[in-house]
Amino acid sequence: MSTSDKRDRGDRTPTRGGMGMRTASWRSSRLKPAVDDYGFVSKVDSRLLDHKNQEKYYTTIVEKYLKFCGSADSPKTLDHALSTALTLPTLPNADPSASTSKNIRYADPSNSALAGLLLSMRKLREGLVASSRLDAFTVQAYTFIIRASILMAHAESYHPALLHLLYTLHPLHPLPPTELQEFAGYHMLHLACGLEDYAGAYEAGVRFGVTDYRVRQAVDALVHGDYWGWRVIKGKVDLYKGRLLEGAEKRVRLLALKCVGKAYFTVEVGYVEAVMGMEWEDAKREFAVGWEMGEGDVLTVRRQKGKAKPAVQEPVVQAPVVQAPVAQRPVVEPLAVEPSVDVGKRWSAWDDD
Repeated sequence: MSTSDKRDRGDRTPTRGGMGMRTASWRSSRLKPAVDDYGFVSKVDSRLLDHKNQEKYYTTIVEKYLKFCGSADSPKTLDHALSTALTLPTLPNADPSASTSKNIRYADPSNSALAGLLLSMRKLREGLVASSRLDAFTVQAYTFIIRASILMAHAESYHPALLHLLYTLHPLHPLPPTELQEFAGYHMLHLACGLEDYAGAYEAGVRFGVTDYRVRQAVDALVHGDYWGWRVIKGKVDLYKGRLLEGAEKRVRLLALKCVGKAYFTVEVGYVEAVMGMEWEDAKREFAVGWEMGEGDVLTVRRQKGKAKPAVQEPVVQAPVVQAPVAQRPVVEPLAVEPSVDVGKRWSAWDDD
């Protein structure tokens, strides 16, 4: 068989030139995973059932996360990268669920790094649960996973981790009071903001004794529709709670717009921006608001309905008041009184008769 025939058949028999040997070496290298490249336990990779491998893998995940955070130029840049990395970009004239959008998202090195971190944390959680490991290391790993996932706004990672930490690990290895307040507050906020389960949020607050007034006031503001109180309390929380509150941000903004639209004819732009927590132009574009801008940064929310012109009233000519003559009271003359007669004289007169 000629050399060309072998090449056409794809034969990779080792030759003196070494081409076939390099191909075989390349194939064998593909089958060897990297040192920290573990698979899912649910897909028949049992290496993460070993406690030493779990601890080693956890250390690798933490190092990658810290390296990513250290590569940011500023805290603001890091916060933006963490919060938007897992958001699919909006493409014109394209299906947002298409694979093209995902390819564009993961083409960014930072997005790809964060997606890899989330995948690694899921593998570690599977290994810990499958090995039934319930010790201090498991608590440490879960607290790290929850905090990192909250900053990345990935509910699919932090929600099941919160449930396992609070309802499975905490009864066996009680958390310190400060950490219990922290993670129970996260759980309460996620139920109220992310899942709109207000009854479940209050139940979790009672079960774990959440006393953080910020968490309770945020849930109360959602239940009562207090958009101004929500905006005030949102400025008092830390970064983790603020990320959880963003799950209800759009609902609160829409409620604020409806309330302002029903209550005012005209309103200042500054007030609308304050209650919505965003610039007016962004709000106008996102919620398709048609309010007109007037003079002095005053928005015309709605116009008064046209009132009918008042009818011209003719002058009323008042008739002269004729006073009826006052009837004069008749003058009553005093009765003539017979002069008094001396009684003695009368008897004397009778006597004379």
